[in-house]
Amino acid sequence: MSVPNGRQKARVTVFRFLGRRSYTRKELTDRLLQKGFAAPLVEETLTDFQAKGYQSDEEFARLFAREKQRSAGWGRPVSGGS
Repeated sequence: MSVPNGRQKARVTVFRFLGRRSYTRKELTDRLLQKGFAAPLVEETLTDFQAKGYQSDEEFARLFAREKQRSAGWGRPVSGGS
């Protein structure tokens, strides 16, 4: 098995994060930078993930609001969307 290059390593890391829960682009950026990935690589990786629909700040917000409404009784039920 070959050692993954930086791009592959960044992608695997993001997939692992997103496999646990939804994250905002800012959260993923911060986490990848903390892990030592270069800023241009982080930007390229996250842009690719958003373009392919793997990460979405809009979807994160929708899920966050839905969960808060369910667990904490915030506001009215969220309608529409997926």
